[in-house]
Amino acid sequence: MINYTEVLLSLIGLIATLLGAYLTSLIKRKDRYIQFNMLSDYAETFVLAVEQLYGPETGEEKLEYVQERLRDLGFEAGTKYIQAVIESEVKKLCKREPTQTLK
Repeated sequence: MINYTEVLLSLIGLIATLLGAYLTSLIKRKDRYIQFNMLSDYAETFVLAVEQLYGPETGEEKLEYVQERLRDLGFEAGTKYIQAVIESEVKKLCKREPTQTLK
């Protein structure tokens, strides 16, 4: 005779393992999405700020400023991924209409 209790417990264990793996993956994706949005928001803020501070020239100095601020927040500013986010925000800034500044 088959012991259904052991089969049922094994099935419950399998389902719990699969569900746990799925939820872990889902949480990691959500965390990466939140981190990307935070990075993008910070990069946008710093790009706008550095444009006000340094003016239209001095691209290297502005890039270093933004990277340093991102490093201060815990982002690894030297990676190609971070560099791409910064460049994306600069491109967005260049497409915007010119606005009056407080200067």
